Formats: sequence, structure tokens, C-alpha cells
Amino acid sequence: MPWLERILYLVNERRPWAGNFLCLLFGLLMPLAFAPFEWRWLTVPSLAGLLLLARQAAPGRAALRTFIHGLGMFGFGISWVYNSLHDFGSASFFVAALITAALVLACSAVHAGCMALYARWRGASLLFNSLLLFPAAWITAEWVRSWILSGFPWLLLGYSQVDSLLSGYAPVVGTLGLGFDLAVLAGAVVVALLGAMRQRLAAGCAAAVILLAGVLLHHVSWVESSGGRLKAALIQGNIPQELKMRPDQLAHNIAHYQQLSHPHYDSDLIVWPETAIPSFKHRVEEMLQPFYLDLNRYGAELITGVFVYDFERKLYYNSLYKLGSDEVYSKQHLVPFGEYMPLRGLLEFMNRFINIPMSDIAPAVNLGLMPVAGHTAGLSICYESAYASIFRRQLPQAEFFVNASNDAWFGDSLAPHQHLEIARMRALESGRYLLRATNNGISAVIAPDGKIVQRSPQFMDSVISAEIETMGGMTPYAAAGDWPVLLLAAAVLLGGWVRRRRG
Repeated sequence: MPWLERILYLVNERRPWAGNFLCLLFGLLMPLAFAPFEWRWLTVPSLAGLLLLARQAAPGRAALRTFIHGLGMFGFGISWVYNSLHDFGSASFFVAALITAALVLACSAVHAGCMALYARWRGASLLFNSLLLFPAAWITAEWVRSWILSGFPWLLLGYSQVDSLLSGYAPVVGTLGLGFDLAVLAGAVVVALLGAMRQRLAAGCAAAVILLAGVLLHHVSWVESSGGRLKAALIQGNIPQELKMRPDQLAHNIAHYQQLSHPHYDSDLIVWPETAIPSFKHRVEEMLQPFYLDLNRYGAELITGVFVYDFERKLYYNSLYKLGSDEVYSKQHLVPFGEYMPLRGLLEFMNRFINIPMSDIAPAVNLGLMPVAGHTAGLSICYESAYASIFRRQLPQAEFFVNASNDAWFGDSLAPHQHLEIARMRALESGRYLLRATNNGISAVIAPDGKIVQRSPQFMDSVISAEIETMGGMTPYAAAGDWPVLLLAAAVLLGGWVRRRRG
């Protein structure tokens, strides 16, 4: 398309600032593909626009343009980090903005670095560069930021497709695999715009195969019922964050949750949110004994968020506790700056500027399986829903999942909606029901296909009562994890390096 070639020449050679500005706009489009906007199709033009503007650039310019794309994507998409630190962590405007900006810059830099490798190792083949090398570079960046410094696996491309035509891939290749598919589709758009007829035909076939396979995979059942049913009640207390952690409010908070739970004693399982009891387990067990006896009389079990103190190691944990038992699950992946201070030796001074109660929590090492009402539940707490590895380790024993969260830290921002979307992907990847109980929304019962069975409104007292089916078996993704996609990406990148060395 001559007109497109002229535009690309203009923004690459004559007006490079215009190309940078377009990259920023394409980056700003990306968060609109995720909840709460859910314009799922925008992932492809956002990526295709970046690839058009960076595909022939020198490594430095390709990295810069990808970095700028990331500034738009993450600056908009994770702006809620500022809300959490400033509005609820008592950080000043400057400190909250500084930490948020540092996170945005770090995420953008990871993608820029991988795009620099793309630019350095690309060859003469438009098909290879667009349909393989670019997707491999993008997915490598997503993988790197999912684990480096404990990881920040937010706004992974695959999450945007939790209920699209491509969602059938999730139980097979997981979130990263879905992201690879989206990057291939974006590359196919670029080939369709710039390639010769044969190249366009090949790219069109690749895109058609991806879309058709996605549709067909919706009709494949990877897991089966294990024969059990369980009635659950999820209690959303909607206690304001500024009151939740006050010691003088503890008895009132517990009484409030008990009152909301009382009409649901006929449930097999009642779930209270993360830190619904903002005190230590050993301090409240006696207070909760009469409530436990009432529940026991009806045959109901309760899982609640609480803190657990280890007297031997002098550490405390953010935990889930089954009332009246010794069954405890403690959180493994902690929220940086919220539950622990990363790089403590270097950043200790930040404690003076951020005031988050109970923010020196220790990470635990535990599997997270808990017997509940005659079945086995897989447990996770809040931010852990972003780590597929936690859920995979609990399979196939886990017959359903429970995730307790407190998204009140994020206020009325994008985060609670994005967090629910991530939880939906975990259910879809594993083929299990997921019960998600939150302090002020969004609580939900999520089916094994990722669909929402019931959800609560935000910022209101709410109880969700639903009957779920216990599931057994393993999806391909649960069995293999991300290794197939990562090995494919590594092979493509190696192929690009070898081609470059020989060329």
C-alpha cells in the first residue's frame, strides 16, 4: 500500500516525533481491551500499530518506541497503584507518584529491551519477523515481568480474551499462549498491509487457523465432574478501609460479618474476605467460639482471612483459617510496598513515607490445599490470583478454588475489575469453579469456563449464595504450564539470532 509506505517513511525519517506520539496513542488503546472496558479486539490494532512503527527501526529506536508504547499502556492501565499508595497508604502525592512512575517505567523497560532484541535479530523475511519473532519477543517480555523481583503479571495480553473467540486456548496454552496468538494476529495485520500477495495469503491462513481453532476449542471438555456439589455463601462486609484496621472496630467488624452470615447457616461453606478479621488468630479464637458452635450445629464451615503469628520465628502471615480447626493457608506472593518492602536494604527509608498497617508480612511456603465440606479446596489470597503457578500446583487435588481478597485498597479504580478478570482466567485455565470473596467488591462465583455465575455490586454489603459442582481432571495447561510457549519463544529467538549471525 503506497500511501501507508509514505506515511511510515514520514514518521520514521522526516517526523520521528510523530511516530513516537503514535506509539503512545497505540499504547493508550491497550488497557481498553481489559476490564472494565472490555473492547477485546483493541489488543490487535495496538500491537500492530507498534510493530508497524518499530519493525524496520534500528534497535535503539525500536526500543524507544516500545518504551513509549509501554508508558501509554501501563501509565493508563496500572494508574490504580497511585490510588492505593496515596489514598489508603498515606503516602504523599510525590512519593505515591514516584513509586507508580517507577513501576510504569520498569514494565515499559522490560518490553523495550525485548523489542531491541527483535530489532537486532530480525531478518529479511516479513513473515518470520511479524508472525514469529515479534510474538516471541513480546511474550518473553511478559514472562520476564511476571517473575523478576517477585513479578508483576498484570495486563498480560491473554487476560483480555477471557470471554472472546480465543478463550478456548486458555485451558490448552494458558495466558501467555493466548498472548502469543494475539501477537501473531497483530503480525498478520502488518503483513496484510505491507506484504506481497503470497505473504498476505500466508498471513491470512495463519490468522484463520488461529481463529478457527479458538472456536473449535470451545467445544472440547478437558475436565469432568468429580460428583460432588457444594453450597457456598460469599460474605462481602463492605467495611471502609480507614475503619477496617482500627483495633476499636474489631468486635463491631466481626459482629457485622456474623450478622450477614446468619441467614446462610444452611450453606456447606461460608467465606469471609482477606483480613476480614484484622487481628491475630490466637487473639480471636475464644471470641469466635460461640459462632463456631452455631455453625457446627448446622453443619456449615467457615473460611476467613486473619493474621497468624509464628511465636518461634517471630514472623506473622496474611492467612486464611478454617474456623474451629488447625487448617491454615498463608500467603506466598506478597504485594510490594503494601505487604513487604522490596530490596529492603536499599529502600528501608520508604517506610517513613508509606503508612500501611500490617505491612511487614512474611511470605509463606505452603501448598494451599484445604479439606472443606468433604471436598478439597485450593486456596489463594488476593494478588496471588495473578500467579497461575499457585493454582497449577494445587491440581488435580483441588476440586474448586477459593480466593479471598481485599480490593478496598484500590478504591473506585480499574484494579478491582482487572483483578476479577484475572481470577476468571485462573478458573478457565484450570477448569474449576472459583469462589471469590472480597471486602467491598467485586465478589463473584466463576464457572470453569470463566463465565461469571453471580457477582456482587461494589461498595455495598452483599452476600452471594450459589451451588457449585466439584471438578476433577487436568487441563493441558494445568499439566504442562507455560513451558511449551516459552520453549517456542526461545526457539524462535534463537532462530532469529542464528539467522542474523549467518546473514
